[in-house]
Amino acid sequence: MIKNRFSIRKKSSEAQEESSDLLQGYESYTQKEIFSQAEIIKNTARKYIKDGRIKFDTVKINFEKIKRIYILGNGSDFACALAAAYNTEVLCDIPAYALSIFEFNCSNPVLDKSTLVIIISKTDKEEGFLQAEKRARESGAKRISLCSMGENSENSISLGITERGELPAADFLAKYLTASLLAVYIGDKTRVVTQLYKSIAINAALSLHKKIAAVAGAEEIISTVADRIDCRELIVTGANVDYAQSIYISMLLTEAEDIPVFALPYDRIDGRHCKNIIALTSCTELNRVLPDFDLQMLVLPSNISAGKNTSISYEETLPLLNPIISCAVFQLIAYSKLEKRKGRPLQEEKENNAYIEIPCKNEKTVQSG
Repeated sequence: MIKNRFSIRKKSSEAQEESSDLLQGYESYTQKEIFSQAEIIKNTARKYIKDGRIKFDTVKINFEKIKRIYILGNGSDFACALAAAYNTEVLCDIPAYALSIFEFNCSNPVLDKSTLVIIISKTDKEEGFLQAEKRARESGAKRISLCSMGENSENSISLGITERGELPAADFLAKYLTASLLAVYIGDKTRVVTQLYKSIAINAALSLHKKIAAVAGAEEIISTVADRIDCRELIVTGANVDYAQSIYISMLLTEAEDIPVFALPYDRIDGRHCKNIIALTSCTELNRVLPDFDLQMLVLPSNISAGKNTSISYEETLPLLNPIISCAVFQLIAYSKLEKRKGRPLQEEKENNAYIEIPCKNEKTVQSG
């Protein structure tokens, strides 16, 4: 009996040591996953950009023969799939459709040799993933998997990221970046994307981690913003890719506050009855179509005017990648709300400004507009 007790204690101690090693000095997995995003983004960009070119060495597909693309995902992966469908259709001039994995498995989409199915998932072992992959394979469709963890086999992209935290934050930005680079890659192979755009996209992706680091450096400012956001009956909205990121952000805030937060396309919102709205706009074109709602907050790059709205602005990059920065902002907002809900208060700024600008460098400053 004594031996068994000693054995149990020893295993528990080993588990604690292993957990401490994985946390690498952070207080929780959630904190580590959010504040490691700059490094994750840097590693992801460098993994798929080599010698000034986007390279997916495991992808062996002739994209010139593709006539339609389905991009699948569940949960936060569906938000990534929806954004990827928008971006892929624009950059590749091929019709692209976003479906949940469940919807794909239960519906009757057109599948043949000219179809490409991209499946975004946590692992390549999930039942829904396996069913979708089998269905696409048996129909003769081309397939690419984009997984947080999976095998690096032909037409499989594995990021090598494990999620352990309380918020869906570990892999989303890296998947979004990878899907965006894949869209540029396919667009290049189909001769739709110009060399100039490809060069701009590569440079933007390689420098993106600096902008994510600037967001993390503004933690105290963002904590103040988090206190001002009322999540009761909150709707997060946007058009096109901004609606896709609103789905992800609504999931973050739902998990953080433990109350439902909703995402709707801007054209589905009745401004007379919806009084608590956060709007996202990642480029000038999408900002123009956003109705004149009475907003709780507007989140946008610094090169777009917020008008009369209370806003958060961040240093812009390529419009293709701007949503990654705004999602990083909301990861910090969700983290702040989660910590405070659990009674772990963060240091707060005492300024009360209607306009918050996230500094480009790790300088904690607040500007009034």
